[in-house]
Amino acid sequence: MVKQKFESGRIEADMMAYLSSLLYGTEVQLPQPVGMYIDDQGNLVSVVRTDLDPVNATLEAGWQIEKNVNFFLCEFKGEECAVVDFEHVFTTYGNCYTFNAVVDPDNPRRQNLPGAGNGLNLIFDIFSDSYTEDPEQGGSDDVGMKVLIHDQKEPPKMDTQGIAVGPGSHAFIGISKVEYKNEIPPWGECQDRELQYYDEYTLTGCLLECRTNHVYEQCGCRLFYLPGQ
Repeated sequence: MVKQKFESGRIEADMMAYLSSLLYGTEVQLPQPVGMYIDDQGNLVSVVRTDLDPVNATLEAGWQIEKNVNFFLCEFKGEECAVVDFEHVFTTYGNCYTFNAVVDPDNPRRQNLPGAGNGLNLIFDIFSDSYTEDPEQGGSDDVGMKVLIHDQKEPPKMDTQGIAVGPGSHAFIGISKVEYKNEIPPWGECQDRELQYYDEYTLTGCLLECRTNHVYEQCGCRLFYLPGQ
């Protein structure tokens, strides 16, 4: 699931200067002289950071799950779950969090009976007033969350998949599983294919690998949420 890329309350002046071109298409100049402070050892320290990049900026200023701040209820089959039950993953939306991402053979999480009380129940505060994207500057005007239910072996692809849930509302999401089996010759026209960045082949994993390889061929780099080194 996912919310906006960055929260205004988490962005300091130096990070805003770094992100302003991405968020608003303009550069923000820090006031001169650049802010300094004296640390506990009496050293003069600059408040301007030099270690900012898309990864740590998103980790620090992107939406994060915080118990009793924006994360008020998590229950699975009537039992309480916590922040540690979610795995962090980068997507096109920034920080996303996956429940039941890791297979635990000693404690598998399975819903055996239908009904809302027998599955996953979540309540979040989305803090829409802290959104940083500006639609007038080309940013998204979406408000709310996006939820995607996917196989544990399949990476999430939030830009083209998932269900949008608006603020001030609740959603019941029913699911069913459709399984495709591609037959290799002589029974079919498909070929066995191994992925470079994923242990098992999935269509979503293949699409993400194709995207990252294309971007690297064109630009010599890759987006931080795409697979690869």
